[in-house]
Amino acid sequence: MSGDAPTLSVIIPSYNTAPLVRQCLRSILSRPRPVSVEIIVVDNGSSDGTAELIRNEFPEVKVIALPANHGYGAACNRGAQHAQGGILLFLNSDTQVQEGALDVVVEAFRRQPSPAAVACHEVDPAGNTVLSCYSHHTLRSGISFLTGYRLFKREGDRYRVAGWDRKTDRWVDNVSGFAWAIRRETLNQLGGFDEELFLYCEEQDMAMRLEPLGGKILYCADARILHLGGGSSKPMGRFATRRQWVESFVHLRRKHGVGAGAWLDRIVLYPFLLLWRVGLAAGLDRGRRPVDPKK
Repeated sequence: MSGDAPTLSVIIPSYNTAPLVRQCLRSILSRPRPVSVEIIVVDNGSSDGTAELIRNEFPEVKVIALPANHGYGAACNRGAQHAQGGILLFLNSDTQVQEGALDVVVEAFRRQPSPAAVACHEVDPAGNTVLSCYSHHTLRSGISFLTGYRLFKREGDRYRVAGWDRKTDRWVDNVSGFAWAIRRETLNQLGGFDEELFLYCEEQDMAMRLEPLGGKILYCADARILHLGGGSSKPMGRFATRRQWVESFVHLRRKHGVGAGAWLDRIVLYPFLLLWRVGLAAGLDRGRRPVDPKK
């Protein structure tokens, strides 16, 4: 890499995902990159040799090895502090960047009016579009999510932006947390990630903090990135990860002054979490993400 500052810094938090990080890095480094890119992997105290693997196989990648797992937001903040690029792309370790995606992200920030953040197009291993990049959650849509969208379906459809196939660019309420970008000065203006959100709801928190600043989020259909899903969270187990989502959601609502209070939110949400647990034990929940089979 030349001495000039890169245009784009790709920041990849990782926790015990060494094989996935290898695939992710190869997907970036093996493709032509018209824009100048630096790559930073922030290892959250992994025990699987992630940091050593990257240093040995990808010497051009900057590695920040944290002594313990401080959570997703903390890892993103550490990466941002070391980044040199004017645009920061936060990328999950269980992803593979498709050809041209990084250039699309950078070009989006050059458009007029320029977005405050850019969300990417999620695809699954079969090449299907995953219907991600949702609107803001409410308590009712949170309940709908916990019940597999069986309850409060209309509110769940609003949250999921039903009727939009994600094949076209669009201004949206939220980024898709698996891969999204923001200008470095905008992130600094927001004060970085909320490190009390250990995992989940970080993207909605960012989007809600952008709104008072007039910041708009652009979804880019041509910024296609394959997402395997659950790379770092799978070892926790599905119930533990869902419980972590509930706690992050409760924190988000308390922080932004919505709802009657954290304990009342828990009293409402935990019965639905337990019902989901019963359904999981009975094999009623398949854990599938909604996809568009037409690709």
